[in-house]
Amino acid sequence: MFTLTFAGRERHDGQAPRSFVVNAANLDDAARVLAGLPSQHEWYQADAARAEEGADVVYMPEQSHAGPRSSGHFVDRRGEQSPRPSSGQRHSAVRRRPARRHRSTTGR
Repeated sequence: MFTLTFAGRERHDGQAPRSFVVNAANLDDAARVLAGLPSQHEWYQADAARAEEGADVVYMPEQSHAGPRSSGHFVDRRGEQSPRPSSGQRHSAVRRRPARRHRSTTGR
């Protein structure tokens, strides 16, 4: 689980940045995951629609980290993610075949 924090146009009005939580392997993976979520795209488009210049969103690496925020509000985007099999689970498309018994070729 990772937290990524962004400041949109609202920062010019003195509002706090927004933090988003996703499941990911690392911060780069978290950024890819977050960028692929429809609600994140909608949030970005809403910021872009507020001015002719387009979106005014700044990534805040000093407030982005592993785990959830220790205090304050965050937007939990984990429920929008496709479930990933854990390392102990086998992907459903992979099936093991039962071992085949070989017949003796010695004439028995």
